[in-house]
Amino acid sequence: MRYLVLLVLVCGAAGAVERPPIVGVAEVVLRTDNLAAARNFYGHALGFAEPCDIAGDACFKVNDHQYIEVHPNLTSDAQDRLIDVAFETTDVKQLREYLASRGVKVPDKVSPDANGDLAFQLTDPDGHLIAFVQYLPGSVHGRDFHHDLPDTRVSDRIIHAGFIVRDRAAEDRFYHDILGFRETWHGGMKDDAADWIDMRVPDGTDWLEYMCNVHDTSARVRGMMNHLALGVPSTEAGYRTVVARGLNPEKPKIGRDGKWQLNLYDPNLTRAELMEPKPAQTPCCSSFVTSIITYGEVDGEKLTMDYYAPSGPGPHPAAILVHGGGAVSGNSRMGIAYLADFLAPAGYAVFSIEYRLAPKYPYPAMLQDTERAVRYVRSHADEWNVNRNKIALVGGSAGGWLVGMAGLIGAPGDPTAKDPVDRESAAVQAVVDLYGPSDFRGTGLNDHAHAVFDPLIEAKGEDAAMVEVSPVTYVRKGAPPFLLIHGDKDQLVPFAESTKLRKALRDAGDDCDLIRIPGGTHGTELWNTLADVPDWEHDMTVWLNAKLRYEGPEVGPGIRARTAK
Repeated sequence: MRYLVLLVLVCGAAGAVERPPIVGVAEVVLRTDNLAAARNFYGHALGFAEPCDIAGDACFKVNDHQYIEVHPNLTSDAQDRLIDVAFETTDVKQLREYLASRGVKVPDKVSPDANGDLAFQLTDPDGHLIAFVQYLPGSVHGRDFHHDLPDTRVSDRIIHAGFIVRDRAAEDRFYHDILGFRETWHGGMKDDAADWIDMRVPDGTDWLEYMCNVHDTSARVRGMMNHLALGVPSTEAGYRTVVARGLNPEKPKIGRDGKWQLNLYDPNLTRAELMEPKPAQTPCCSSFVTSIITYGEVDGEKLTMDYYAPSGPGPHPAAILVHGGGAVSGNSRMGIAYLADFLAPAGYAVFSIEYRLAPKYPYPAMLQDTERAVRYVRSHADEWNVNRNKIALVGGSAGGWLVGMAGLIGAPGDPTAKDPVDRESAAVQAVVDLYGPSDFRGTGLNDHAHAVFDPLIEAKGEDAAMVEVSPVTYVRKGAPPFLLIHGDKDQLVPFAESTKLRKALRDAGDDCDLIRIPGGTHGTELWNTLADVPDWEHDMTVWLNAKLRYEGPEVGPGIRARTAK
């Protein structure tokens, strides 16, 4: 008997308390050993007003919702200059209850802080002090709204704060899984590195930057890594301003993220960089998530997808990426999501989707969401200059199963639907299925597979249910072209799953190609180390261009360097 392993990890059930919005960075709190020098830097050189009367400390106002606070309690180089980072929420009491429901250690209650705002602090998994604040109308900050915003300010927005991260996985469980932060870019000094990870707040545009792989623990390096960034329309104009006010920094430069930046350092070496928010050139290492789009909502739960803007002139084809994880775990930035780094520069508008997961949402929820994503992209194609008749689905593992199902079913739209999105067809013009299962008939189901399929099995019996959830069931003459990519040593989904689907499609007279990865196991992570690995990312894109009849930017070599000798 064959066994198809669907998954790795089951997500914990969400708490009953809903997370309120977290809208941006509220405050960065720093240490200094010279308050007068800090005032000269933040107040004079950067031009921020100091409206708050905090005994012994300095508080500089960036805008009505963002502050830089400086405490004169730095006594040794062993101390971090960064004390804490605060984020603004619309309901701090509900946020405390939500975090408590998710097992996070929080204070017993929320009380007004020294400024009269509601706030609480906690320690994140990596040991950083993090605060959450809700500004109140009668507080010190609330009473100062629309005041103390002089034209001397070099910037009117803290666009991100960053700190050293030792354990990314632990931080991700807190910031991504619990708080809902989303990765929008990662990069490093080498193209295949992830030394810096941008994590956007769930309900705003600011982000937290993980500074990973930091081995030098000197005060100078810690001051550089534990930092804040001030958004400016022009770093060159910012440079001229701070030079005129007595600073002598290096000139602006374009960083590895493709953005102009000007590195400034306060008297105690904390980096306060000026940054232009939009890239001036293509970033290294990964593509930017241009925006996070809500493509549907079910039971009060938003369905979102990451949008990566394409290179070159439009109209563009669209590639909708569907992650793996056995339909019980995963997110839009895992697994094959990295293909956006290849497809977007090749001219594709890329959408990497989140979808509902079992056991909370068993089959067919995840298939319905995949189809909904296709309908949504087609319905809003003009917004992204997308050709609505050139849409491809690309999925890996469980995502491969889902794109196979959606591609073969080709569900029509409902012309009577109230929602215009539902009137659109879910049919696509090409499917790329990476190591997805194609036939569940006669397989043994593990616990995770039961989490996905049990309600259907209980309703129809196992044999009928497995027929219904198998892509091979829906093979038909006139299916869209399929490209199957699969390692012939896959230990979870046998290579035979792809050869069986290829035979069925070709027997029906359909177009199906297969790229075999010699020695390839499940997932793409190790494929680049194999001796005879084809340049499958390049070949996949050339295949898509041919099937979609698209001539876009030149297709380069695969983005994961081949390391095999």
